[in-house]
Amino acid sequence: MTATASRLPGLPTPLTPLIGREREVAAVASLLRDDRARLVTLTGPGGSGKTRLAIQVTTEVAASFSDGARFVSLAPLRDPELVIPAVAQSFGVREAAGQPLLASLMAALDERLTLLVLDNFEQVVSSAPALSELLGACPGLSLLVTSRVPLHLYGERVVAVPPLAVPDDADLPPVDELGRVEAVRLFVNRAQSAHSAFALTPDNAAAVANICVRLDGLPLAIELAAARMQVFSPRALAERLEHRLPLLVGGPRDVPERQRTLRATIDWSYDLLTAERQLLFRRLAVFVGGWTTQAVEALVAHDGRDSESGILDGLVALLDQNLIHQRARDDGSTRFGMLETIREYGLEQLAASDEEPVIRQRHAEHFLALAERGGPLVRDGDQSWLDRLDPERANLRAALTWLSEHDKVEQCLRLVAELWGFWYHRGGLSDGWSQVEAVLALPGAERPTTARAGALSTAAALAIARGDPAGSIPIIDEALAIYEALCERALMLRPLVLQGVATVNLGDFDAAIAYWERSLALAREVGDGPSAARSLANISSVLTDPRDFDRRRSLLEEGVEIARAAGNPSPIHLCLSGLVSLATERGDYRQAATGLQEILSISVASRWQWHLGQQLFQCALLARETGQHVLSARLGGAHDALRERTDMLLPPRERGNRDALRASLRPILGDDTLEVEWAAGRDLSTDAAIATAERALDAVVMMDANAVTLPAATARGLTAREIEVLRLIASGHSNKAIALELSLSIRTVERHINNIYRKLDVESRTGAATWAVRHGHT
Repeated sequence: MTATASRLPGLPTPLTPLIGREREVAAVASLLRDDRARLVTLTGPGGSGKTRLAIQVTTEVAASFSDGARFVSLAPLRDPELVIPAVAQSFGVREAAGQPLLASLMAALDERLTLLVLDNFEQVVSSAPALSELLGACPGLSLLVTSRVPLHLYGERVVAVPPLAVPDDADLPPVDELGRVEAVRLFVNRAQSAHSAFALTPDNAAAVANICVRLDGLPLAIELAAARMQVFSPRALAERLEHRLPLLVGGPRDVPERQRTLRATIDWSYDLLTAERQLLFRRLAVFVGGWTTQAVEALVAHDGRDSESGILDGLVALLDQNLIHQRARDDGSTRFGMLETIREYGLEQLAASDEEPVIRQRHAEHFLALAERGGPLVRDGDQSWLDRLDPERANLRAALTWLSEHDKVEQCLRLVAELWGFWYHRGGLSDGWSQVEAVLALPGAERPTTARAGALSTAAALAIARGDPAGSIPIIDEALAIYEALCERALMLRPLVLQGVATVNLGDFDAAIAYWERSLALAREVGDGPSAARSLANISSVLTDPRDFDRRRSLLEEGVEIARAAGNPSPIHLCLSGLVSLATERGDYRQAATGLQEILSISVASRWQWHLGQQLFQCALLARETGQHVLSARLGGAHDALRERTDMLLPPRERGNRDALRASLRPILGDDTLEVEWAAGRDLSTDAAIATAERALDAVVMMDANAVTLPAATARGLTAREIEVLRLIASGHSNKAIALELSLSIRTVERHINNIYRKLDVESRTGAATWAVRHGHT
């Protein structure tokens, strides 16, 4: 395995070398690298080594693709509709408003020279036409697919992955020559891993050759057999295979012969387990996409007979027999998994037992409990909990599916209620919405319980984040009504805050203030400091009258104090952001830059992608005000890109602010430079965007006080929005035209104009326009 391979996104790192396959690796690599084949499908039976071959080929050819390679495992998927979302997620592509996800993915990959590896495609093969569309729209994209069946697409190059070469056991060559046969090489290598003293000798050569032949040269079957060298001699092992292989004749006729051979190999390995190990193995098959030791404990804890050490011993025994595998994670923890072919066998054994319903219910209850423990922390962006839930996506979905199919409606509602923060911070808003929508439609879900109200709150939050604040209002109203009827006052805080967010996005600031003042009073009543701090910040954010400046600052300072006392970084972050905005409005750029430095450090430490987007925009505004116009444009573009990557749509109010920034930079930079720099910002990685923001902030902090040039309008106390209104007045726009241009209500425009008159000490539009021309604000 090369060092390059470990840096390819999603590509597993094998712990053992690839034995044989030199011809196949060279042939497939040549197709992709030299012939520029754009769709190569590796086909073959389960256990033939398609995935391992694809990994090796990818490491060989990745350097030929300037934009690298991506590896996407489709093994956990059963729904063909989830293939494109899985591919999009691997590239960080999020759903855009009014545009299908496939179209967004096409746009993102349009000019990339990329290799996309799709592993285990056979169970979602009906989604193949979408791959054809993707290839047609993205000329630099190539696909390497592993599947038990061809995709039957135009231009597909099908490469059959044959079994490893086996010896002629009727005419054995000398031992040294036999040792070079692919299947034998693999067997010897893996047998030595199990028993270091093992060696191929004249005495065991015939037995080893017989094992490889009887296992049809299938790599997985050979590896499972070789692992038994720690307890059996080759002759004894061959004899056991002799007793098992006749069972293949009676296997299902509608599956390939080699699949029946592999089934017999797994069956034989299963029979070698003790009754307790068999019990553990078939229970583990319920996990989708892997598991932790804690999850296993939850699955067997009810039995009262498996200690922690007993569970670990069981896992080690299954690891030794290659029935499961393990992988170390970046945080030092270990995650276990099972090859899909073996998992299918395990599920058959579980179904044949009388405990499948019990085990699936335990599985669902474990992941419900996990979501409920982490839910409140995840909503605040707790990174450790987000990292803990991230690899459990498939298990969480499987749990929800089981619960919904078995009329566990209350548990379904509780589960989706707690997953909002996960979908919000780690992407998947559309997927989350579809799951919540399905749960709320279940028979019995209409009962007014706290679980329903929680699920409704999550649905409302998803609707707002997906750009539908109006649609969230009736959902929030129902959640509030349920909580109120059940006297769950503390739980009313979340929908009250959401009600304010929705109404702000709809332009009704007065209503939003009323909701947030109500949430503030309730938070103080129930002693919820973080919620109180958020309410204070929210109220401050919509007070637009300049005469409210001192009140806004007082609210935010109180919020910071409360949030720091609670030790919660999320509301600290929110209140500090408000203070930065105030400092920028008043021209106190050093204070704004210092505050932004602290906020950025919180966001980076917590890996809050969504909050980082907000801070990049604040940095863009500050860079503009301090004359760093190129950096301002780049940060504006980086903000746009980060919002898209986090699947968060810009609401009208924020979209207007973004458009105002671009409009203010255009006359300074010119159309061409603005577009070039904005596009350069969009191309920045998250780390590069943060570094750009830090460079802009450092420049402000280090500026000499006299070097900070205040724009005339800023010096007079005009906000960024008021400056934009002033420019439009000078251009001859009517109030209605200004409202349309900036996506504001006429009432809001009138309020801005009155503020401008007062700050500039003029009495008419003519006076304001004259002032704007004189001071270069046109």
